[in-house]
Amino acid sequence: MKERTTRSFQALIMAGLGAFLLFQVVNGGITFYIHQRFVWLVVVGAILLLVIAQTLFQSRSQINEDDPHEHSDGEDDDHHHVLTPGWVLWLMILPVMMGVLLPQRALSASVIQNRGIQTGGTLSSNTQVIQVQDIPPEQRTVLDWVRLFSQSDTRAQIKGQPVDVIGFVYRDPRLPAGQFMVARFTLTCCVADASALALIVSWEDADSLVENRWVRVRGVLDETLLDGHPAPLVLAKQVEEVPEPSQPYLYP
Repeated sequence: MKERTTRSFQALIMAGLGAFLLFQVVNGGITFYIHQRFVWLVVVGAILLLVIAQTLFQSRSQINEDDPHEHSDGEDDDHHHVLTPGWVLWLMILPVMMGVLLPQRALSASVIQNRGIQTGGTLSSNTQVIQVQDIPPEQRTVLDWVRLFSQSDTRAQIKGQPVDVIGFVYRDPRLPAGQFMVARFTLTCCVADASALALIVSWEDADSLVENRWVRVRGVLDETLLDGHPAPLVLAKQVEEVPEPSQPYLYP
């Protein structure tokens, strides 16, 4: 492959990657893959890719004008230049193609089968629990409730408090009829370290709900056992389907 063509292709790939990343930042799609606090790094990376693309375009122009080995009949003396193999260039364009062609999707219940799900345990520090206690009960998320419940000394205090949370339906095979889990994924860094958290919900029409559908659950908090361990239970008064949030993940 001629050096001018190679430089042009490289520049287009760098520009495409940079533009794609900036587009993902603008439309919010980037937060489907990484924590919000790292978005600025993506912006910096995208700008650097565009700068590299501009540099490659400029170097291509210099080759076009100054290279004495570039002939009008289209033949090069390629031994004067180290060129990138064509297959490497096509490999570089794969991320752009995958990003454009594959739909953006948040993690779903199918991922839980491989990663498991938490309803309590030693999830939070005392400082985090104190911070969550200051949040009005109706404004707490699934993550907030699981954090509170993970500390045994706060369980008695929060039992009977009103719950109003949004999450997706997960049908855990360990639960009896009339119960389901309202779940959310949390991101610490990116989807590779995502964890699923959930509250068990008791509702008379639980069996009619479709897994992965997003719902709003309102009720009061109680306690149950799951595999012999205490787990938070919502005695639901109302469960209604809602659209998936623009940001489906929660951040610890």
